[in-house]
Amino acid sequence: MAIWQYSLRVLPSHKHQPNHQLISNEDIAEAWASSPVFVAPIAERIDLLLPRPDWSTPDFLQWKGDDEQNEDHDCWISVALQDQTIQGFSFRTDFRDLTKARYFLSAMLKICEERMWLVVDAEGYVWQPELASLLPSIEQSSTIRFLTAPYEFLQQALKEQNRE
Repeated sequence: MAIWQYSLRVLPSHKHQPNHQLISNEDIAEAWASSPVFVAPIAERIDLLLPRPDWSTPDFLQWKGDDEQNEDHDCWISVALQDQTIQGFSFRTDFRDLTKARYFLSAMLKICEERMWLVVDAEGYVWQPELASLLPSIEQSSTIRFLTAPYEFLQQALKEQNRE
């Protein structure tokens, strides 16, 4: 993952409460297993946002933006081939260009909101799929800390590395 990318995983279950609840990777996988969702309509929506690279496969759909245009957004969906349902769904937003970031992130969150899904940040916290709700997570992310104060970010990273 590039430092300028803000990562979210999609959670298809409302058994979990948004905002400040930690969730494990196993719980996310279990939520997808217990909530069968056909991949085709979701993939069609993402196709409108990003192209699929050559390395995308039927069981692991991938989309990739144009890094040279500060559009290094990407998305991937793990697919159960036997029934064409989603097993996992994640996406990353490139925050180097805030206008492009807002467009992509808003579009992806809209897909989640329409399905009444939640999102999980890189720290494992569950959030509503709304930009305003995610703002605390975005502001505290290593992505934003690096982009707004790279020197301070690197100093902190070095201090943490020396403690290990």
